[in-house]
Amino acid sequence: MRSSTIRFRTLEEIARDIRLGRVSSLEVTRDALERGRSLNRQLGAFITFMEEQAIEDARRADRMIAQGDVRAASMPLLGVPVSVKDVFDTAGVRTTAGSRVFRRRKPARDALAVRRLREAGAVILGKTNLSEFAWGSVQSAFGALRNPHDPSRFAGGSSSGAGAALATGIGYGALGSDTAGSIRMPAAFCGVVGIKPTFGLVPCDGAIPLAWTMDTAGPLARTARDARIMLRALCDSASRRAIGAGRPDRTGGTRVLRGSLSGITIGIPEKHFFETLEPDVERALDEARRELRRAGARLRSVDLPFAELSNLATAIILQVEGATWHREKIARHFDAYGEIFRGRMIQGLLIPGRVYLKAQQLRNRIRLGVEAALGRVDAILTPTTAIVAHPLDETPRNSARVADIGRCTSPASLAGLPALSLPCGMSGEGLPIGMQLIGRAFEDGTLLRIGEAWQSRTDWHERRPEPLSRESS
Repeated sequence: MRSSTIRFRTLEEIARDIRLGRVSSLEVTRDALERGRSLNRQLGAFITFMEEQAIEDARRADRMIAQGDVRAASMPLLGVPVSVKDVFDTAGVRTTAGSRVFRRRKPARDALAVRRLREAGAVILGKTNLSEFAWGSVQSAFGALRNPHDPSRFAGGSSSGAGAALATGIGYGALGSDTAGSIRMPAAFCGVVGIKPTFGLVPCDGAIPLAWTMDTAGPLARTARDARIMLRALCDSASRRAIGAGRPDRTGGTRVLRGSLSGITIGIPEKHFFETLEPDVERALDEARRELRRAGARLRSVDLPFAELSNLATAIILQVEGATWHREKIARHFDAYGEIFRGRMIQGLLIPGRVYLKAQQLRNRIRLGVEAALGRVDAILTPTTAIVAHPLDETPRNSARVADIGRCTSPASLAGLPALSLPCGMSGEGLPIGMQLIGRAFEDGTLLRIGEAWQSRTDWHERRPEPLSRESS
């Protein structure tokens, strides 16, 4: 196969091709590494490439297939190149969390999520760039997080390197983390799929924390189907069964089949989420609603009380919990911290305990409101972000719209509920637009089935970054 043909195949397709011997894992892995290195100066998607280990793992996968190793049948990602956000520990390979504080840190063991990817047969290409210590609006100490659709713009949150790599055909899936939108926002800005699973579904053991009551590990991929395959690999065996099937209807059948959403009810919030959208985002979401109706879904209004206060509650929780973890490290490595992240942690140390408790009380009210709405519908539709990718020099310090960027993603994070970002349009400037679906706890599979139905009817996930099109052959 030509490189341009290999790169943009789905994870499901490339896994099948490797297993059937149509292409070798070694060929696919070498191509991904070469492409990653050639584009990294332009995008800053990777902090560390794991080239030697990746080549060795690819050769091992090819040997297993050639020898008919019985273990191969239970390894859904066998030989498939993926990336890992540099907040997850990798044995013997530096894990920096995007900060100079950990620039030489080499953990002895893999994070549990990384170990599960390896057990599923994945080939890890390297560690992707991220906002310092996963605070989405803060730049990495290892270079700007650039959007492949326009490198002068932001890639969208702390899992930015993962989103940028996937959008440009570097690997077939990525492990990211999401505390308040850090999987979903880069998925939206880069034009890929990202799911924040139900809180606790994927283990965060061995991941450098931001806020331990909200941190969530999950996959980014180019399709909802691929995201399902990765999510199953990241979960324990009991959870995989739930992810593999959507919620059954009263007859015991599956309600989302072959692009039809008949029998599915989707809630549309009356307030907060659809206010002050950029015109292109508003247009894309209007068309998304029409397409969902054409697919057979019923749409009904829902109310999500206190959602407008979600950013406030999130900021307090992140600052207090983050400051607690970083307290001693800031004292020892003050100058190694980036100025913005360090300032937020110092602010967190000054927030009184009663304010943190008030934020947690507000969080509980938001959670109860979202859960009540989901008692009447199967999923809630919102924009992923109210804006498209913004210029790199536009920051929360000088732009109110950027400071408010997490207002659509924070409620699901506070509630601990699964939330899926899907491509749903392009702006007039050629920038991707994402829509978000929020679901019930541990019904991640239902969201993914809706996503699969959506993508069987639309082609937004097939749009490639134009500025890099000359590099893709």
